[in-house]
Amino acid sequence: MNAIRIAITGTHSTGKSTFCNSAAESLTKRGFKVGRVSDLATAARDHGFPILREHTHDSTLWIITQGIANELVAALSNDVVIVDRGVPDALGYWLAALEHRGETAKSDELTRISSIVRAHTSSYHLLFNTVLNRELPLGENQERDKDMHFRESAEKHIVSTLQEIGASPIPLNNGGIESAVDLVVALVEHNRNQSNPSV
Repeated sequence: MNAIRIAITGTHSTGKSTFCNSAAESLTKRGFKVGRVSDLATAARDHGFPILREHTHDSTLWIITQGIANELVAALSNDVVIVDRGVPDALGYWLAALEHRGETAKSDELTRISSIVRAHTSSYHLLFNTVLNRELPLGENQERDKDMHFRESAEKHIVSTLQEIGASPIPLNNGGIESAVDLVVALVEHNRNQSNPSV
């Protein structure tokens, strides 16, 4: 069967990795081969690109295109590809960074990146978007930006990006991870049954 692509978007420390880990574990236990595409911000920074509040057109384009390339590679050898930070995230973070710096995107650059994001987002079979809970502490598994104003701005711009490109993600908060995973499993198993009616 063709690989099912499951993506999640949302600002940092909102449960994306928890969801991805849980979904991958549940699918693997059922015999599915699962590929993971992880957040590329650290890799972008390691290459010398600015990130977070210093995010630029070029860093945004690199994260988006590298993420798409990683998804395509993962789809070659897996039944399911789970994408921790679907492509709308990078655009949302860039817009938040521009707002933070009091800058505006060049029209042609914004149009080009928005077109890529719109086209690729339509390839996701399921898309979730996390909801920022201001009461929860930041995750400790990696360096995190602690600026709540910027996190709120990133969330606002991710949501507006999803609306602009016509995406309809499923809202996900920490209390809804189990039901979201059940939805993923049901979709993947349905796809397998459709591909292999005798199974």
